[in-house]
Amino acid sequence: MVRQFDHEKLKIYQAAIQFVAWSTELAAQIRSKAAVKDQLDRASTSVPLNIAEGNGKFAIKDRCRFLDFARGRFSNAQIYGRRGRRRGPKRGCSCWIR
Repeated sequence: MVRQFDHEKLKIYQAAIQFVAWSTELAAQIRSKAAVKDQLDRASTSVPLNIAEGNGKFAIKDRCRFLDFARGRFSNAQIYGRRGRRRGPKRGCSCWIR
């Protein structure tokens, strides 16, 4: 039996991991400066990390603070993804953020 950490049982954490996979694929398709790709990667990776860290806190105030960080980083990742989209995909790519 595989043991899971408590945060791995959270649906929002699982969705955040899927978001990281999706944003990684998107970053690979963006034809733009490395800075945009790096910012997208760091912002999207930060979302599940903050959820996991917040879930490990005992005080509600601390949990909420880390979940607020995660929400903010998700918003950042959306902006970086759209910024990369404006610059267009690599040739032959059909990947676009709607």
